[in-house]
Amino acid sequence: MTRPLNCDRSIEELERAFWPAPSVDDTRLVATAHALRRRPIGQLTVEDMRWRCHVVVCVGV
Repeated sequence: MTRPLNCDRSIEELERAFWPAPSVDDTRLVATAHALRRRPIGQLTVEDMRWRCHVVVCVGV
């Protein structure tokens, strides 16, 4: 049985995998990836999801 998805939770909360905060030396790509993982999925825009998919497939972040 599939549970309904709670759009108030972030990717981090759903995966139960919490990344440490990015360091000041990290790139904008890394900082953005971290920020999107922490944003509730109901607040992600189409562009956010497109960007996230691209990064996961092409960069592996």
